[in-house]
Formats: sequence, C-alpha cells, structure tokens
Amino acid sequence: MKEHTTDLYLIAYGHSFESALIELIKAFLSHIHIKKKKNLKEKFHIILDGKKDEIVVKLLNELLYLMETEDKIIENINNIKYSNGKLNVEFYINKGEVETEIKSATYHDLKVEHKNNGWSIRVLLDI
Repeated sequence: MKEHTTDLYLIAYGHSFESALIELIKAFLSHIHIKKKKNLKEKFHIILDGKKDEIVVKLLNELLYLMETEDKIIENINNIKYSNGKLNVEFYINKGEVETEIKSATYHDLKVEHKNNGWSIRVLLDI
C-alpha cells in the first residue's frame, strides 16, 4: 500500500506582519474540526524567537501541538507583537477535543514578504 500525502497552501495578507499573521492563524484554525468544547476561557501566552519566516512555521506547529496534545482550543487572539526577533502572542483558549488532518507546517516554499501595500505570508501545510 502506497501512502499518499497531500499539501495545503495558506496565504494571508495584512497591513503589518502581525495582522498578516493573525489572518494566517484564522485560516489555519478554519481547517481544525472542534469535536467537543468546554466553557473554560483562560489567557495563554506563546513566546517564540526567530526570523519572521521561522516564526510562522514555529507558531503554527506550536498551535497544532497545543490542540492535539493538550486539548487547547484557540478562541481568539488578544494581542500579538513581533519585535527584535521575538514574537509574543496572547490568546484566549478553551479546552476540548479537536480533529485535524494537518500533520505540520513546513518550510518548503515558505514566503514572508513586505511590499508597499503590506505583508503577505504563504505557508505549506503537510496533510
């Protein structure tokens, strides 16, 4: 039996790197199926170091890890800031069960660009 892999591109735009990243997270979360959810909202912080392109992959993989292993569901983004190679994200999370076919975000064909009208991010997800 030959295993078949599938890929999914996510592309997001924003007036700043942070706003493009928020749109990318929304697109990422739209591919996650929430099976069960509890009513326990709490704040959660993620701090990551790296260049902007590295941050994109690290953040999506961290979100995937939190959902799959710790049953944390991202409710909404309260604050996001990238400065001096450090990303600080504050989320409101909930607890629950999720189902996804996403295996990971990859560096393959990753693109983070700044142009006159804002930022664009393209990332490839391994399904």
